[in-house]
Amino acid sequence: IITQTPNKMKKNVIFVAAFMLMAGGAMAQSNNSVVSQTGDSHRATASQNGRLNTSTITQENNNNTATLDQDGTSNAATQRQTGAASRYNTAAVDQNGRANTATQNQVYHSNNNSANIDQNGSENTATQNQGGDYENGLFLGIGRATAKSEYNSANIVQAGSNNTATQNQNGDAGLFTSDPSRRNVADINQRGTYNTATQNQSKESSSNEAFIVQGGDRNTATQNQNNDSGSNTARINQSGADNTATQNQNGSSEDNLADTDQTGTFNVASQNQSNISGENRAYINQSGNRNNASQNQSGISGYNRAYIDQTGNDNTATQNQSGLSGFNVARATQSGNLNYA
Repeated sequence: IITQTPNKMKKNVIFVAAFMLMAGGAMAQSNNSVVSQTGDSHRATASQNGRLNTSTITQENNNNTATLDQDGTSNAATQRQTGAASRYNTAAVDQNGRANTATQNQVYHSNNNSANIDQNGSENTATQNQGGDYENGLFLGIGRATAKSEYNSANIVQAGSNNTATQNQNGDAGLFTSDPSRRNVADINQRGTYNTATQNQSKESSSNEAFIVQGGDRNTATQNQNNDSGSNTARINQSGADNTATQNQNGSSEDNLADTDQTGTFNVASQNQSNISGENRAYINQSGNRNNASQNQSGISGYNRAYIDQTGNDNTATQNQSGLSGFNVARATQSGNLNYA
């Protein structure tokens, strides 16, 4: 356990390595690593090889770098990089095993931060928070630092089964303040079965990108870009069976793009772009049997586009563009039997 509170501009480098050693029938060692730093230009590295390991890194202010590497089972990793201005931070977690949990927080005025989580195994959970305040709840905007989320990058890679991935890149709408979420990139890649992926980019969300790629069976992907949402991109790619994809871009939604690609059977895809919706695009492509696709662009709807392409049997496609609607384009192409459009 290492805790440091250096003077301003003092550079610290901390390496913590904990390894589990096993010889024959020797009893396994459970490791615990905690690193806490307050100041500027810090770097912390923690490496654990074994099982039932726990590692926590806390860094305040700017230019921090944190790296965690755990190899084993039942590991838990937590990284926290916060302060009045959380900027130019890098956080990385690499876990190889099963039943791992990783959490990364880069909050308050978060910009130009990078967060990466790589998990290989089963029953893993990964959570990334950039911007806003996920530790103290909703602020009233009185006597606090801003909670913007700008120019951040979040990446989660999970290979295995029963994985859960959550990414939040949100601003903070206080009582007297409005801190936007813009120009962020969120990426989730899952390979396996029973995976769940959730991405949230909201609070004056603009020019954000959200990508979810899932390969396996019975996956669920949800993306939300709302509250004065403009010029956002949301894409979901699923390969397998029994997949569900939902994308929502609403709340003064303008010039947004939502794209869903599904290959398999029993897939359901729903895209909603609404409330002063103009110049929006929504595409759904499904290949398989008994797919259901629904797209809604409404609320003083302008030059919107909505395309649905289905190949297979018993597919259902529904498109709605309404609310003082003008110059909208909706196209549905179905190949198979017993399809509805």
